[in-house]
Amino acid sequence: MLRPFRWEEESTLHYFLSDHPNIVTLHENIELGDYAASLLDYCSGGSLHDMIYDYLAYAGDSARIKSIFLQIVDAVEHCHTNYIYHRDLKPLNVLCNEDGSQIFLTDFGLATRLESSQEHTIGTAAYMSPGTLKCYREKDSPQSKSPYSPEANDVWSLGVLFLDLACADRIWEAPTSTDGRYREFNEDSSAFLRSHYPLNNRTRALLLRIFSPQPYRISLKALREEIASIDDFYLPDCEIASAAIQVQKNAMRYGPWTKLAEKLNILHRHGDRDVFTDSGVDPSVGELVDINLTTQEDELLPFRPKGMKDGQFTPCIVDLDPFTI
Repeated sequence: MLRPFRWEEESTLHYFLSDHPNIVTLHENIELGDYAASLLDYCSGGSLHDMIYDYLAYAGDSARIKSIFLQIVDAVEHCHTNYIYHRDLKPLNVLCNEDGSQIFLTDFGLATRLESSQEHTIGTAAYMSPGTLKCYREKDSPQSKSPYSPEANDVWSLGVLFLDLACADRIWEAPTSTDGRYREFNEDSSAFLRSHYPLNNRTRALLLRIFSPQPYRISLKALREEIASIDDFYLPDCEIASAAIQVQKNAMRYGPWTKLAEKLNILHRHGDRDVFTDSGVDPSVGELVDINLTTQEDELLPFRPKGMKDGQFTPCIVDLDPFTI
């Protein structure tokens, strides 16, 4: 291919970091006139983006999410220890082995050694921190000269990437005042996370520390320690049952209830929103109902609240008509 912009710098930084087990190894660069190529390890699982959004490889699995995210943090920590800051952390720049159990950070085309940078709009908008995007649509503003920390920017990006892993949901398109979801987050960040994602209090509290402004943002070391100490990122089933509809939708789409939703084909459109209902019955809107859990099938067990026995009844999701599993 034609020699990419910043290719020499990218190759130098990538080669310097290649000794880490969670960074794609750069073996050799090949140059032929205006053309250049890099010889890298082959990663048979493709990108982390494909694993998350195409294969649902980590759906509701806290242990697996934790393992993958800690590998990413370790790779980023190796970069930072060597005073290299990635600036474009996202699932497309993380590659996987065949079963998605091991990851490899790649693409150092936007990486820098600068501890303070004035290069704004560097990276992918959804994963960039507000400090890098202050003037995303106003590049001639005086604020466009304000420096930001590439190190802290990487930590912010990891928070967005964690939500990819845990909920398969892009939290916003860009952290700017023109983005509706970011405006909602800015108005009440705690309420936003609580009303959108099936994550427990400890996980939400950690995300708030990641998405804090400088100098209050959590350090990479503290982030690793906190993630390592959390065993489960999700709300228990009984709390999801009484949570906001958006939380329930995310849980059904990607969380521990996914198999139940697929088994019963109960996700339907009703008016302008998704509801969950027995596929043979019109939904009655706005009531909590009881479901008789008499199933013995293992794949439905993640749906069952802890301590519940066969034949017991429990309040369940809004907009369900009674039926027996």
